[in-house]
Amino acid sequence: MSTMNIIKIKDEYNTSTADSKISVSFRDLKADLSRCFDGDKYLWIRFLLFDVLSIGDLTTPLSIGNDLLNALEDKGLITSTDVNILLEISKTSGATQAKVLLAKYMRDNNVQETRTSKTKLSPYRKRLFKALKQVDPDALRNVTSFYGLRKYNFSNIWDAVLKLEIEEELAANSDKIKKFASRLGKRARSTLLDKGNSKKENENETESLSQECEPSEDLSMDDFRLLIADFVRWFDAGGFQSLNILKVLFIEMLGDIEELKRANGTTELLALLMGPGLLSKKNLSVLYDTIKVTEQYTFESSITKKLHPFKNIREHEVVSFSQHTISIFDLGKSLSDQDIKDLDGRYNFPIRRMYIDAWSLILHFEDRGLLSEHNIAYIKNFLNKKKKINKVD
Repeated sequence: MSTMNIIKIKDEYNTSTADSKISVSFRDLKADLSRCFDGDKYLWIRFLLFDVLSIGDLTTPLSIGNDLLNALEDKGLITSTDVNILLEISKTSGATQAKVLLAKYMRDNNVQETRTSKTKLSPYRKRLFKALKQVDPDALRNVTSFYGLRKYNFSNIWDAVLKLEIEEELAANSDKIKKFASRLGKRARSTLLDKGNSKKENENETESLSQECEPSEDLSMDDFRLLIADFVRWFDAGGFQSLNILKVLFIEMLGDIEELKRANGTTELLALLMGPGLLSKKNLSVLYDTIKVTEQYTFESSITKKLHPFKNIREHEVVSFSQHTISIFDLGKSLSDQDIKDLDGRYNFPIRRMYIDAWSLILHFEDRGLLSEHNIAYIKNFLNKKKKINKVD
């Protein structure tokens, strides 16, 4: 397919989207956003709002993100025409689907991002959030032991940190940060204590949040078209399996599995990303991240030589895909032919689906809501037990 046809698909998609546009209410937006922060992600949004809401709002027995969003609205921190703090939260947390929902809401309701010199989330909070997402498995035990918190039986690092912040054992104070960082793993500790990173965050406070993913290079539209064409050619060469792998990676970003089902090639998938602005000549993150996650390190185009991230793709930090998406992808990679048969029999009894590969199974399970964090752990445990039984037999 020619590069002109690729861009034409994007233009047609944008036109059809605009024609069928349905304005989403602010109430619906909050409800949809709350679903983006369910489960463990609720702990993320609560942590990020520590400097914004009162301790009472944060410690009331809440269980879903919608309660916190209502608290923000009650205090006038968000309105139907001001969703800036929600943009900050979605971008800081890497909640791609939340960013898509906000972008659509703002576009449909003509809501503009207010550019101010001061953001709601401090550089310290953003850096601490990033560090907590990188902690080693032993970090919770080390933190609770060091600070005498074992009696609370915390099940996650976020609750433990909330307690420390309430007790003022942890704050934007160099001594307290250093003491806390010493209880974390090497990677998280480095992130938290990286003064260069902190300085950079402060410098970026005055910049628009929408510029986060823009490459430093000035990429022309012709270069963008060539890069897309090369990317399409590379992944289409992998056949149907490669297409399903991309669908697994993009499903959370797009949120509409029916659109994914209808996509018959890489070109159509990329057009779906271009529609809401998830992929553009100024935002190539999803291409970098796809190559990094799928380990297609030999991918090359004349354009990749001009773009810094492609030169160091192995060290590139993935930002487009959530940890949940990565977990689902890792599960798909780990499935053997026997695993696929075992899961088919376990979840589709008495009628088997006879999946052609692991990725078609993953897509079907995701469509049925069978791949929550808890269920992924159950699936892995189930497969391990089956393997032990098969060895005995």
